Amino acid sequence: MQKENVHSGHRKRMRESFLKRDFNSMPEHEILEILLYYAHPRNDTNALAHRLINEFGSLENVLSAPYEELIKIDGVGENAAVLMILFSRLAVRYVAAIDSDDAYKSDDEIVKMVVERLVNEPKEKVIAVLLDKKKKLLNITEISTGGIDDAAFKPRALIEPIFRCSATRVILAHNHPQGFAVPSSADCDMTADVRKMLRTLEISLDDHIIVAGKDWFSMKNSKKYADIFYEY
Repeated sequence: MQKENVHSGHRKRMRESFLKRDFNSMPEHEILEILLYYAHPRNDTNALAHRLINEFGSLENVLSAPYEELIKIDGVGENAAVLMILFSRLAVRYVAAIDSDDAYKSDDEIVKMVVERLVNEPKEKVIAVLLDKKKKLLNITEISTGGIDDAAFKPRALIEPIFRCSATRVILAHNHPQGFAVPSSADCDMTADVRKMLRTLEISLDDHIIVAGKDWFSMKNSKKYADIFYEY
């Protein structure tokens, strides 16, 4: 009984904190911990949230993971796996429902969204903005953390979410936390490789945006790097 009271008090504090805080500033494991309350009414979900994020690399990757992979994690169970998949698909459907058919028609709107996502990230992260042929937002997914070299960037991490939401256009973005909004040679090589890979799947790489603080750089709109996107 004492154990249940401890969990109950902690959960109440977490819910109250969630309602008062800036959602974007919340640690990923706390968001997932709260979500898992509704699949595990009595168990401590903090450890499970950490375990899931450690296994899949990020909250976005947890929520986009297949059922078969989620259910393998100790402590998840069928209810939690279904809840996380439902939450992810509901979020995509919600975004689609509130946006008009010409949503994000301007590049400025997409850039603003990307900068807001990466501006306060302390580590280098690569994200992908997934769009349909009308440039309507389908999903934003984290591809890697820690850099864009071959060890950090896995093609599968990009291809799987593309297929999952049937995207036909992709905008890559990553941040330089302690640098400048200028592409490195590694950035250029990775962009060219991704574009060639996506071309074989008849998917367009629309841009690669580099973010440093509130500064940003569009590779496609730069004369120096635009050939990467048009090279055949």
